[in-house]
Amino acid sequence: MARFSFTVIALLALGACEQGSDSVGPRGGTIVSEDGRFSLDIAPGALESDVDIRIEEIPCRGMDVDAVGPCYQVTPKGMGFLLPARVTFELDGSMHDGVPAEELALIVAHGSEWTVMADRSVDLEDGTISASAVYLSSFAVAHMK
Repeated sequence: MARFSFTVIALLALGACEQGSDSVGPRGGTIVSEDGRFSLDIAPGALESDVDIRIEEIPCRGMDVDAVGPCYQVTPKGMGFLLPARVTFELDGSMHDGVPAEELALIVAHGSEWTVMADRSVDLEDGTISASAVYLSSFAVAHMK
């Protein structure tokens, strides 16, 4: 019986997470990029109504810093949240090899400028970097020398 319950819970959890795009509403949800390296976790109450949200990998352009790994655009670009959402990048070894955690930053596009997200959290053991987002935009990991 326990094995059956675990399987049902795992399948339900997978159903709540759409690869690349999904409609998310007041109940919140998580969207993961098609390659599985970037995710957006929207808290319950962060949206007033359902919104179709899409994540796509884009070329890293117009940056004053070196992007480490892929850049992602999350649309509808510029849409804000009532409560912050959490963006998370999965880091592979080549993205942070020899780079101290304090030199990795999560950056967000604001118009044509890229800015460092203030509350970023780096966990090299877990292989993630995450931060709070208050609006949808383009996101990347950068090496801040």
